[in-house]
Amino acid sequence: MSHENDQLVRPRILAGWTTGLLLLIVSVSSQWWATGYSQEEQTSPIRLLRHPYLQKGTGHSMGIAWMIDDDQPCSVEYGLTRELGQVVQSGKSQRMHFVEITGLEPDTRYYYRIRSGKTWLTPSDESYHFNTHATDVRRPFSFVVLGDSGQPEPGDQCPLADLLRSLHPKPDFIIHTGDVSQRWALDEAEYDLLAFGVYRDTLRNTPFYPTQGNHDWVTDWEHGLDPLYPRYIAPGRLDSRLTERFDMPFWRVFQSPRDNADETVAPFSFRYGNAMFVCEGGAGRGAGRSLAEKRFAEAGVTWRFFYSHYFGLAGNAVPGGDLGWKPPLPQCDLTFRGHIHVYSRSAPYGPHQSVDLLVGCSGSSIGSSYFESVVTPQNPHGLRPGITEWNEKCPHLIHVLVDGEKLSLKSYYPDGLVFDSLVIDKSGGKKKIVGMASDSHPVHPAWQRGLTPLMRRLWVDENPRWKSLGSGLWEYTGQEPLERLGRPIARRSRYIEPRLVVPRRRNHKTPANLQEAGKAIAQLMDIHYRLGRHEWDRATQGFFEDRVRHVFGAGEASLPLLVQLVDDESLPVKQRLGALGSIGVLARSSRGARQQLVKFSDSSDFNLRFSACIIRACWFGESQALGELIAWMKRESGRKPPNPQFRVDTPGHYGNPIFVLRRFTFPALFSLDRKIDDSGKMLTIGEWIAFYEKNKHRLRYVPGEQRYKLVQ
Repeated sequence: MSHENDQLVRPRILAGWTTGLLLLIVSVSSQWWATGYSQEEQTSPIRLLRHPYLQKGTGHSMGIAWMIDDDQPCSVEYGLTRELGQVVQSGKSQRMHFVEITGLEPDTRYYYRIRSGKTWLTPSDESYHFNTHATDVRRPFSFVVLGDSGQPEPGDQCPLADLLRSLHPKPDFIIHTGDVSQRWALDEAEYDLLAFGVYRDTLRNTPFYPTQGNHDWVTDWEHGLDPLYPRYIAPGRLDSRLTERFDMPFWRVFQSPRDNADETVAPFSFRYGNAMFVCEGGAGRGAGRSLAEKRFAEAGVTWRFFYSHYFGLAGNAVPGGDLGWKPPLPQCDLTFRGHIHVYSRSAPYGPHQSVDLLVGCSGSSIGSSYFESVVTPQNPHGLRPGITEWNEKCPHLIHVLVDGEKLSLKSYYPDGLVFDSLVIDKSGGKKKIVGMASDSHPVHPAWQRGLTPLMRRLWVDENPRWKSLGSGLWEYTGQEPLERLGRPIARRSRYIEPRLVVPRRRNHKTPANLQEAGKAIAQLMDIHYRLGRHEWDRATQGFFEDRVRHVFGAGEASLPLLVQLVDDESLPVKQRLGALGSIGVLARSSRGARQQLVKFSDSSDFNLRFSACIIRACWFGESQALGELIAWMKRESGRKPPNPQFRVDTPGHYGNPIFVLRRFTFPALFSLDRKIDDSGKMLTIGEWIAFYEKNKHRLRYVPGEQRYKLVQ
């Protein structure tokens, strides 16, 4: 008998939702406070904003990326011992740095440290090291597969990060099937919040090679007006060249070897030992096929892997989620994909007996609908003979070990229990594939996530292998032996969160003209990428007001410049909103700034009107501004032809301002803790308008919370 303590419920590190750039203004307002500018930041040492992580590894080179809190040059010292001895420069004065160290020996460990001037940014610690890729085809190696991980939840990704640190053998690298941001990556700093904080200690010494998911595609709001911008992404129509046209954050954060024929960021490939990996990289259906044909045919390649966000083998496990290659990829052994938040392993498929795996690690509620048509009491896991060998809905990671002509794959729950496995043996010129038998999977009830009522009944309530002891404890009563990670998992008492530090601007002077003011706003909004109400504490929000007062002063001298920036339609929306938020800061002590807010409350631009009204309603308790906003929305909802910014009845998505209003703003604004699932079922704008009109006399402004509450 064994007891499972799966009460990994700690205070949530971060809430599961984000509000998008449209809510930047209302988000800041929810817990606003003033701190005044401190001269300490002018003289304090340079600090890391993003700790180092490894990219673009080969047998003879390795890339290291990091970010600091000031525009300064850096250098990396490295060597075969911790005495180091060699230096490579990142000489530009910038915050984000990347160096590629070349001329290295294959399969060799090198230690490194990063410095800026005389300041060491990393300690003399053996954990700061990297190993170049192995080139010997006989060398055993292992790697981890993650996907859709961009929600640092304490019950999902955080314990998975601990498990990753405890795996044996230590993985040589990590591949990721996309949605590193499970929200919307409107700025590169999104990845600090959702990935680099949780996995920081692993990524400093383990190369990380992700593909781009649909949540990694979004940039600024105004791109939705560009006919080439894929706001509503149709699978198969992505083009990696668009990521560069629109300067998408994903490819500013992560580096590509650009080894395809067009030398674009995707698709790309890399070699490790006797294996070749090809990544679709967000480039779309069919992208990577010619690259795969070329790379898979190279001498000495025994194992061939392909990974992407959407595209796997035709006819895989999840009905409605099949976005297949037709015909299948040439000679491919395993394909990994994400997008749908489930775990699924296909039966061997096609002439090369390839196996397709869905790696939707987060285990959130998204994706349960794909099982509804196949899960029945007679077929609890929706298996399809000859197509699907296992389905589950749980947080997980996959550890793959390759040793010559033999491959073993294990899929883990966060507690180290193996819930699925696969062995492929190519010895003797024949390919033998053996997966875990369908009656041997443990199906631990504590790790099942986002289930339909039937799935919950079959997998949890009536699970014959587990007995509930209450309080999150389960006793295993099955007959099949359980396989576990053979070493303890070190759990952290708290999970590393990114340190959000505002960059310094030395010898600063208040902008003297529009060009200087525009540059200042651009720099400001590069940091304050997403002031989500659930994501930022008081100190971080204080940085915004502190920075505004530092850059533009507390008086009215900069007000004309800020008004011009808000009016400038050629600027990105986030910069215009940043200027509007800065006017809101000045409005605390400036009558002229308050009058400008009233003017923008009547703007024909939805973003400006909404934000100006919310500033007035929440920061200053002007309930009439809230009434003006609701009245305008009511008029626009019936306008013919419809306002293209205001389609009230469409479900929309995170790129749709109305969707953001329905899902996030109104519940927060009215202090309503409404449970809204990820299926898109929520109150329409019309229903919110009706709610306001019915309850407006019961709404009372709460200055301390800067929102409205219902009173009797």
